[in-house]
Amino acid sequence: MNSEKNDLGRNIKIEPLNFAGEGKDFQTLQINDSETMEDHNLETKNASKIKEESKLKVAILTISDRCFIGEAEDISGAALKTVVENGLLFKGTVVDQKCSPDDKECIQEVLMEWCDELQVDLALTTGGTGVAARDVTPEAIKEVIEKEIPGLSIKMISESLKVTPLAMLSRPVCGTRKNTLIISLPGSLKGSQECLSFVAPAISHAIELLKDQKNKIDATHSILKKRGVEMVVEVSATDSYDADGDDDEVLSKAQIPKVARRHRQSPYPLISVEQAQAKVMSNAFPLSSETVKTTEALGFSLFEDVYAKEPIPPFPASVKDGYAVIAADGAGPRRVIGLSCAGVEPHLQEVFSGACMRVNTGAPMPPGADAVIQVEDTKVIVESDDGSEEIEIEILKAPSEGQDIRPKGCDISMGELLFTQGQYVGPSEIGVLVSAGVMEIVVHKKPLVAVLSTGNELQSPFDPQLLEGHIYDSNKVFMKPGKPTTFATCVFNGKSKLILGLPGNPVSAVVTSHLYLLPLCRKMSGVSDYHSTIIRAKLASKVRLDPRPEYHRVTLSWSSADNLPTAHSTGKQMSSRLMSMASAQALLQLPPTTKEMPIIPAGSVVEAIILNI
Repeated sequence: MNSEKNDLGRNIKIEPLNFAGEGKDFQTLQINDSETMEDHNLETKNASKIKEESKLKVAILTISDRCFIGEAEDISGAALKTVVENGLLFKGTVVDQKCSPDDKECIQEVLMEWCDELQVDLALTTGGTGVAARDVTPEAIKEVIEKEIPGLSIKMISESLKVTPLAMLSRPVCGTRKNTLIISLPGSLKGSQECLSFVAPAISHAIELLKDQKNKIDATHSILKKRGVEMVVEVSATDSYDADGDDDEVLSKAQIPKVARRHRQSPYPLISVEQAQAKVMSNAFPLSSETVKTTEALGFSLFEDVYAKEPIPPFPASVKDGYAVIAADGAGPRRVIGLSCAGVEPHLQEVFSGACMRVNTGAPMPPGADAVIQVEDTKVIVESDDGSEEIEIEILKAPSEGQDIRPKGCDISMGELLFTQGQYVGPSEIGVLVSAGVMEIVVHKKPLVAVLSTGNELQSPFDPQLLEGHIYDSNKVFMKPGKPTTFATCVFNGKSKLILGLPGNPVSAVVTSHLYLLPLCRKMSGVSDYHSTIIRAKLASKVRLDPRPEYHRVTLSWSSADNLPTAHSTGKQMSSRLMSMASAQALLQLPPTTKEMPIIPAGSVVEAIILNI
């Protein structure tokens, strides 16, 4: 707490007031009579009255066609009520709350009732301040108010422009009717609370002036005169301020001195998934190299290009079970002079005209032979007494030169480029590398990932009994979008560290892991194509869209009649319902709801992220 003596010998303390806004901190001056004075002058009495001021009567009107007919939930109005009732910005109580369609006459009817009959102190509207065809809130309010207060509107727009350039399209109107202050706010959850916080410092004094509360007005002006500063001073998040009176510490947005005054909404602006992914990936860089045995390289990515050290196949090999022959001999009888088997070191005699050698698939070709005739195109003429050996066969179909032979190096030649830098090493890649004689490779080191699950309610899954009020920690296998996802960087012991804060609900953790964590780890591991695989799928049933972009968990099925897989919802999509993730094979990328498209019908084709590691 900062305190200092004023010229009347009293302590004036400055308390920080945190609110659900755009990360702003406010200080309010309060008078603390620490020294008793026999003669209390008017200023002292008025200052006491400020501390004891009654709550403002507040009414909230949500203006939305969709909320009015029940297609959307009124989250902005509910959030504003919470802000008012909890006294986060000023002392107030909500005496009425309504929802109206985007209709000028309906809006005016409600406002005039509140101003003329209910006589509320403050009427807040949320919604209808944009430039869409149905946005008529500004026009409705202008015909209701008696005096316009452009300064409040200017404050909202100027501060909002620091958050988003789209604020220049907003058309707030503020003013008074009789003893009621009317303020129009944006319709979004974040924008409505931010804008209310921007103008909050002037609300109480504006109502004092409307009601001609001279004692409170005089007290306010007296404080301003004595202090020589505004009664409410806005302090940016980088201004130095220390609760103990030292000015050598910087308060961050996260430092909340009092729980009751903590942010009800995040002080940080929401960004799109695409922006978030770009921000995370821009801070990820492939790690340094190490040499590993090829057979132990599963899951790594190549640090450098790799070339074949041996040809594949390393010798001319038979493609089929049959007989190695000289093609020029054509069809007819042949004497069988031996056997060439795969995996046996060949000490083979040369095949000559009129002779052949039995060969197995993959076996080396004997010298002299230039074709293979499959066993199906032959018949036995003479066999040994016990039938264990073929002595003479007849070739029923004349072969051609090179028939059914894999030449040496026909698949991969010695020195041929096998894989390029950044290639992920899976089972197939290991097979190719070993076959080509590459027994060691240089790979990117894998990132070391530490997982920290936080929460007093978490209990180890290995504990034999779940304590009352606790839940098992299920976030240790996957940590992954949810709205609270946070990304930060820091330097520790001279090394850059990446910090990814994921939501606490297991489902949200899994989803955000596939969007951010796994691509991040792949890129740090040196994988060139680090993003998840995206396919197109048809909806098996209709899906109601959410106000925010949604990643809907589904299973996939294929049929011969369709070119695309069919996506089946795993059921209720609550982030706390872990079963919605248990059988999921993909995440549907669904857009936010709009008035024109609240539902995506069955049979629609949407993009889906394949769930895999």
